[in-house]
Amino acid sequence: MRIYQRATGGPWWVGFTDSKGNYVRQSLGTRDQSEAQRKAYEIALGKAEGKTLVGEKAEVTSLIDQFLKQHRQLRPRSHKRLQGQLKMIRKRLGKRSVIDRDFRGAVKAYRAKRLEEGRAVRTVNAEVSALRQVIVWARDVYPDLENPLADLRRLRVPRTEARALGPSEVRRLLAALRTPEERLRVGLFLYTGFRKSEGIHLWWSHVDLERGVISIEPHEGFVPKNGEPRLVPICPALERILQSAPRRSTYVLTTQGGRPFVADDGNPLTRWVQRLYRRAGIAVTKGMGLHTLRHTYCSHLARQNIRAEIRAKLVGHRTLAVQDVYSHTFEQDALEAGRGLRYA
Repeated sequence: MRIYQRATGGPWWVGFTDSKGNYVRQSLGTRDQSEAQRKAYEIALGKAEGKTLVGEKAEVTSLIDQFLKQHRQLRPRSHKRLQGQLKMIRKRLGKRSVIDRDFRGAVKAYRAKRLEEGRAVRTVNAEVSALRQVIVWARDVYPDLENPLADLRRLRVPRTEARALGPSEVRRLLAALRTPEERLRVGLFLYTGFRKSEGIHLWWSHVDLERGVISIEPHEGFVPKNGEPRLVPICPALERILQSAPRRSTYVLTTQGGRPFVADDGNPLTRWVQRLYRRAGIAVTKGMGLHTLRHTYCSHLARQNIRAEIRAKLVGHRTLAVQDVYSHTFEQDALEAGRGLRYA
């Protein structure tokens, strides 16, 4: 094995003979000699330990197949999402080799094409992130593999202005509810500030009406966002809703047929609440859904002068700074504050 430069001041290369007797030349991706020597040493060490060099197995399809065969500690939903992301990568970039000189450019072109097709920036970032996971894993298996996406920056996500429902909108929303089931679907989020995942995974066994609390804790198929259990108080309005709510399943939130919304990732429930907003005469802007009720919960606590640290504790935020994002000022509050202005 030897390292060399094709041109003075250019990147260092390594040449070696693989297990099949073929002579392989590969760029080490650095102009620093000491760094090149270190990388060449890692390749030599991998050969000595019997590790396979990447060679023809550097095709994206081959690496994804090997990656998915490995055991991973992922929730079923997360594993399914990862498979879906890699399925699209395989379809568009499957025949590409990660050691090709223009592979990085191909990934950039892939991102641009996906955006042209109308895919969200978050979706495209997630797909490229899944590919990056595959390459990071492959580097532990193939000592000669460089990561062409190591410093590739994520696309900037356009910020969607979140909103909360004002007092009059909350009243219209509650007036539009027709059945105990509809009151349960809205009240569970409006009076607790639950995340969607917390609501659709909630079991009746975690609702303690005697103590007046709901426990958010890890259970089968569910782990809270921050991994930390917490207790959420049940206010009188929510208590009345829970007492009259139908119980069709182990899960609190289900369809009329008893199918838990968690089975569909809560998407039917999100679409339903958007229709409900329209029924209540509330303008539906981009991004409005169940999470709007979480913003509403935090904002109305702030209206009642509940301290930020208490609000953060109730909704499971680790930092107080997040409350600045979730607590909105309503127009009527601003007007009332202005009307009450007095100069000494």
